[in-house]
Amino acid sequence: MGNTLVNGKPLVGKPSKEPTERFFAEIAPKGKQFSVDPYVTVYQFQDGVYSMYGYSLSDPPDEYAGPWLELIEGSERAMLIDTGFPIGNIKAVVHALIGDKPLIVANSHCHTDHTGGNSLFDQVYCYELESPELEQAMCKDYRKARFGRNEPAFCKEDLLPPGKYEIIPCKNNTCFDLGGGHEVEMIFLPGHTAGGCVFLDKKNRILFSGDAIMGPNQNLGFHSDFHPENLTVTAYHRELSKLAGRMDEFDTIFSGHRKFILPKEAVADVLQACTDILADKDCNEVYEKMMNHLVKIHQVGCIGMTYSDDQI
Repeated sequence: MGNTLVNGKPLVGKPSKEPTERFFAEIAPKGKQFSVDPYVTVYQFQDGVYSMYGYSLSDPPDEYAGPWLELIEGSERAMLIDTGFPIGNIKAVVHALIGDKPLIVANSHCHTDHTGGNSLFDQVYCYELESPELEQAMCKDYRKARFGRNEPAFCKEDLLPPGKYEIIPCKNNTCFDLGGGHEVEMIFLPGHTAGGCVFLDKKNRILFSGDAIMGPNQNLGFHSDFHPENLTVTAYHRELSKLAGRMDEFDTIFSGHRKFILPKEAVADVLQACTDILADKDCNEVYEKMMNHLVKIHQVGCIGMTYSDDQI
């Protein structure tokens, strides 16, 4: 594969799993599981924040493709960012950690691996442009879906049935008060999805980026029935430019997948990658096959920006 060229540039395979494998090997002793849900492992890398690695139902199977779900505990309320694939009981795990403290649930974006557990909760917040996608997916029965496993390593009865819940659309820069002045701000950041967002925990100085900023590669969405103009390098660059001006407000990034702890400089790296692409759409170093699409990758710092010409 490495010898194949496209327009004189290498066509590469998937990014190496070695850094992710080393990361998971290092953190394994710190993980904790609860009998109420065997499909999530809980870690605590910072006081007051529980990072929960969810079981992956990816197709094809990939044990490192599971989502990271974040639980921030404030003095009066807690906040859960994303609910994982539609399997298990993430709600029971959350309350095993925080007791009966009031809980705010929010989604970083609409994809199934981050919203599948939404039906376990009464209300879910999201950025306003993402609410139509959630409405559309709400009644989908994932128990009938194929998740790419010939012999599933999970109990099929643990897949969640469809269920109604209240979707609460939010404006950009909506702040959630967890008590004692502890605020978490929702910040619009499209590209991966049309209405994606990140969350800035102002007390803990963490940017929870979901899939809006990921490593080693950052990919744009390929399709949306709503606001497809937001699945572009242009839209991503516009909002990244605003976020880059706030880098003094956080110290680290917790992202949605794989080796998920990223340096804050990842914001500047991916912004520069987008700037380069807008100046020269052929600035990519390599190509890659992704979901039956041939995409370009431009590497800056710790981020490889993945795109195609029709996504600029």
